[in-house]
Amino acid sequence: MQRVKTNILENVFAIENVDFIRARHNDEGNETIDYKLSASFAKKLASENLSKLDIKQYIDERLKEIEDKRINDGREVLQYFTKVILNWINGIRIINKIMRRK
Repeated sequence: MQRVKTNILENVFAIENVDFIRARHNDEGNETIDYKLSASFAKKLASENLSKLDIKQYIDERLKEIEDKRINDGREVLQYFTKVILNWINGIRIINKIMRRK
């Protein structure tokens, strides 16, 4: 079964050798066709894909996961620095107690 990139080939606005170029590859007997896109055509495809609800929803979910991870990483950094500062303050208190005894 051959998979065809329908968003490229069936796009009524796509002009071969202007918007995209087909490139055939034969790697160890497995022939594949790749498509090299112009920057403007790639931008059009991206805009089309963002208008499709399931793709947009998938992208939004992944972005939320990335943002949640970033927030968690930030919390871990904040917890680490809080421990460092508290240990530093505790060390100063100990040094002050020792100095007062002298």
